[in-house]
Amino acid sequence: MHEAGLVHRSIKPANILLHENGARLADLGLVQALMPTQTMTGLGSIGAVEYVEPAILTGQPATRASDVWSLGATLHRALAGEGVYGEMPLNDPLLCVRKVLSSRPKISQELTTEETALVERCLAPDPQDRPNDAPTLARELEVLAGSAA
Repeated sequence: MHEAGLVHRSIKPANILLHENGARLADLGLVQALMPTQTMTGLGSIGAVEYVEPAILTGQPATRASDVWSLGATLHRALAGEGVYGEMPLNDPLLCVRKVLSSRPKISQELTTEETALVERCLAPDPQDRPNDAPTLARELEVLAGSAA
């Protein structure tokens, strides 16, 4: 998608479909073209807020780095069984947004050192410190999975 000039903007566990040959990204409803002047105007379900890069919530445009951030938050959920912001107040959308904007992501101590390092890089506040794109992240995940086997 990124190579085609698109950003997903809604990567979260529910939008990753697993099958015997790997995984596919689903729900392309919030996909937008990567244009420097566009910002996000819809979040989808309130449960998705914890997977949205905080900069987007403040009006910054979605980028490849935003999707990498979302993949990192999703990876953390898959590995730790919990989100990087703990319990989210899903009955109050404003409180969800406030929680994300007022706190830093917290990495579970259940992750291995290697898993922690990769998730931290994906969630780095500076987009330049994150993996460059989804294919780079995929290769790093393959290495991580190989070392865990």
